[in-house]
Amino acid sequence: MGYRGWHGVTDHLHILIAISYEPIDGTLGCKFCTGEPVIFVNVPETVYQSLLRNKYAGSYFRRHIKPKYAVMGEPLKPYVPKEKHSPKKIKAPEPEPGWLLF
Repeated sequence: MGYRGWHGVTDHLHILIAISYEPIDGTLGCKFCTGEPVIFVNVPETVYQSLLRNKYAGSYFRRHIKPKYAVMGEPLKPYVPKEKHSPKKIKAPEPEPGWLLF
């Protein structure tokens, strides 16, 4: 098989522009609007195919690839979830004087 070239993808934020994949060593190349491509290692071909066919490729990349696969030459950074927001506590209004509460 071998190198497959660059393929454009859909990203509504226009950050991720194109991707390429090398199935022999499982490397996924991603071109961004900022310049140089970034190479992710040990990416299964099924993940590449999902990214290529996804209508929202940028969102898929940010959710399923960036936090799970290491960039070539860098260790994988541990996933740290964002702070969860507690549900808003709604304070009940004080009853007006003169009202009867049952």
